[in-house]
Amino acid sequence: MPVVIRQDAPAYLTAETPVPLWTGVNNADLVDYVLSLRQALGSCNADKAAIRGGR
Repeated sequence: MPVVIRQDAPAYLTAETPVPLWTGVNNADLVDYVLSLRQALGSCNADKAAIRGGR
């Protein structure tokens, strides 16, 4: 029968991703903010993919 060995994910993969801080005042700033949010989300998804992939 196979033995399941569980290991904790590395701390860098489970560290909190900082939420970009809104400091804008106009629509152009809002676009920059949305792009920052998408980048943060991409970072979170990359961390989760690395955990699933066993890296």
